[in-house]
Amino acid sequence: MGLGRLGLGAGVALFGGGYYFSGTKDFEVVVHQPQAEVYSAFSGMRTFSNTGFQQAGIATAGVKTTRPSPNELIFTSGPEGGEQSMRVAFTFEPVDGGQATRVRAAIDVPPVTYEIDGEDMQLSESKVENAIEEAVAKIAEQMDMGRSPGEAASELNFTLDMVALASQPEKLNAAKAVMERQEAEYEQLERQERLNSGW
Repeated sequence: MGLGRLGLGAGVALFGGGYYFSGTKDFEVVVHQPQAEVYSAFSGMRTFSNTGFQQAGIATAGVKTTRPSPNELIFTSGPEGGEQSMRVAFTFEPVDGGQATRVRAAIDVPPVTYEIDGEDMQLSESKVENAIEEAVAKIAEQMDMGRSPGEAASELNFTLDMVALASQPEKLNAAKAVMERQEAEYEQLERQERLNSGW
């Protein structure tokens, strides 16, 4: 389907190529800030911030956030352990005498296939992992410089939302129908304005 219709063209980069495997992939990034500050930055993230989703009539991506302990943060969607489930778990370990924090991630995404612009493409776990790792590295870079990690956190939010929505074809199909109807109405208005102005 044409994700670009939803203003979500970047989400297509998470599909196709790469590899998929059932399991988890770990990476780690060190942030040179105390554990409590780093955990707070991640824990305070708000998923589903993309207006393209909302304009398309999708009220929520269905991402659930759990905080099992002061050093764990888990984002999930779909049925627990099901084929269409996503699980992205972060742990936050104090290092360097508490002056820095090692952020570890374990990622598992569903092996879903979508038709994008007429071509069947599979959600690529490697591409999802790379997108999450890049966003986390940017968060670390911003925090190391004493800046707000807001922009990088938004990139992470977007990736989590896209993966969650990928396992919910009924939502994306409904959103596509809404956008197509809105586009048709807009085109009709444009034609009427041209007729009224004598074009």
